[in-house]
Amino acid sequence: MRFARRASLLVALSLLASAATAYAECAWVLWSASGDASLPVSAWDAKSRCEGAKNERLRALSSTVERKDVSFVCLPDTVDPRGPKGK
Repeated sequence: MRFARRASLLVALSLLASAATAYAECAWVLWSASGDASLPVSAWDAKSRCEGAKNERLRALSSTVERKDVSFVCLPDTVDPRGPKGK
């Protein structure tokens, strides 16, 4: 009986630890850069999803004339390519 209680307690603690780890993961932001301007386009919960969105946009732009100076980059939500904000 004690073994079953300990096992269920371990399972519960493991679930809480994994939920906390998943919550600690950062979001990824797809940025569009053209010339000196960088703008956030969309945000994703995983880098792979952000990269997929980036590739979709690049494919869509590859058939247009507007592709000249536009680039896309996925960065963690803690990074802003525009630099620090002034006070």
